[in-house]
Amino acid sequence: VHADSNHYSSSMLRQHKFLTSLLERLESPALSQKVLQELEEVRAVLTQPANMVVHLAADMDKLPGDPAEPWAQMLPSGVNPKRIKLSVTPDWALLAPPCEQKNGSCVVGLGCIESSFLCQTTGCLRDFSHPDLAPLLVFLQYLTQLEGPMWRQIRGQGLSYGYSILPRPNEGLLYLALYRSTNCVAAYKEARNILVRMIYYNNIHSAMRRSNRS
Repeated sequence: VHADSNHYSSSMLRQHKFLTSLLERLESPALSQKVLQELEEVRAVLTQPANMVVHLAADMDKLPGDPAEPWAQMLPSGVNPKRIKLSVTPDWALLAPPCEQKNGSCVVGLGCIESSFLCQTTGCLRDFSHPDLAPLLVFLQYLTQLEGPMWRQIRGQGLSYGYSILPRPNEGLLYLALYRSTNCVAAYKEARNILVRMIYYNNIHSAMRRSNRS
């Protein structure tokens, strides 16, 4: 993950360090003024018209009066309205490609819970209009639904209460998640075996027929 991305800055591990340091700075009168100055700088950047986007969805024919009139009062005095094409930066553009991540894994120990959780990603489709997205979603639905292969071989054996495989085109990633797992390693091996049998041994049709019942 790029160091200047929201995902990197808002992660739990980084926030713990940042907030602890922030509390220490607020206890000092001199440093607390510096914190207020930094907040003002952030506010000034966020409230610039060029950095603000409002998404409005409505039936314009049913709105009373001129729908554009209230927005004329939103601009501060001295600012002329400009028509600018919206430029959206996709999430995947802010994420480092998997091939560039030297150490993209971490293990966090939590003594307050008894279960295990796993999240693994790999590169995937980046376009919601990609012709392969719909077939992929249907395949994953059969794979993970009730009476499906993962339901029978992972939850059915008591290895993990929950599991999912989900593509996120906005991130360009495919997610494998195991949650509330009693045996995370065994559950992961079963998930891998299921996919290997389907992809390399053409075992997909028999597995899909069982899923059809649900």
